[in-house]
Amino acid sequence: MKPTLFLGSIVSLLAACGPSAEEKSKAELFRAEQRFEDAMTDSVMSDAPSYLISKHQLKGKTKDLNKAVEFLEMYAKQRKGYVENSTTNREILGQSSLQISADTLAQISNYRMVAELTLRIPYFLLDSALQQTSSLMSYVDERTITNHNAEIEMIDATFQQASHETSIENSQKTMSKSNLKAETVLAQTNRNQNHMEQANQARVQTLKLQDKIMYSTLHISLYEEEKTQVEKHLVLEQLKAYEPNFFLKLWASILEGAKGLEKMILFLVSIWSWILAAWVSYKAFYIWRRNFARQ
Repeated sequence: MKPTLFLGSIVSLLAACGPSAEEKSKAELFRAEQRFEDAMTDSVMSDAPSYLISKHQLKGKTKDLNKAVEFLEMYAKQRKGYVENSTTNREILGQSSLQISADTLAQISNYRMVAELTLRIPYFLLDSALQQTSSLMSYVDERTITNHNAEIEMIDATFQQASHETSIENSQKTMSKSNLKAETVLAQTNRNQNHMEQANQARVQTLKLQDKIMYSTLHISLYEEEKTQVEKHLVLEQLKAYEPNFFLKLWASILEGAKGLEKMILFLVSIWSWILAAWVSYKAFYIWRRNFARQ
């Protein structure tokens, strides 16, 4: 078999197998793009700009940080958005020490609880989300709004995708001819692969832009009122051994003497029978000796 026919057969097999995987990829991308188009044509969003990427930042003080964070996270999920990140920390504002006794030191810490949230909200609900967030704040310290029209980027990404797909179609038509040389077939195959990769990159870029357009970014910084915490610590270097006063020492001595007397009485009680027997034996011996002396 000639090399040209052999390579042609391989290309034909790849062409026969390739469209299946390619069609699956196109179907997935089509569904993502269709969701974007449906959202853009929704009657609720008909007055919103079609290609505007919005980013808002809010910073303010709140009375109950934990409840505010919980409410905002739940609000994003209920409005078909999501929480990109959420952190809560204790921020130390200052520390000092105070000697309150000879052996006790008070550690005084001034702190406040802070939280950082990044929410992705459908852009047609951004105003509502801003109102809900502002209602949780005692006052707003900072507010930053950034809007960017991504229409040019969308057109560029779409054009790049269409250009590479057209190049692939033209190359496949050329490769379908049977009189091509082996070198031409290999070169066309490599070019098709490059065009396919670049077309996929353009599609991914389009989807990223669609995500930024559909979901506005809302970054929220919250903090509570400053609080004070006092912790007591013992100064080990100044701790002294405990020494009782005179009366406590006297009372301790009396107790020790009573314990000694109690032990002696118990000992005498335990040997009382032996003492009695010894006394009786002594008296009997004394009487016998006296009577013996008289005789």
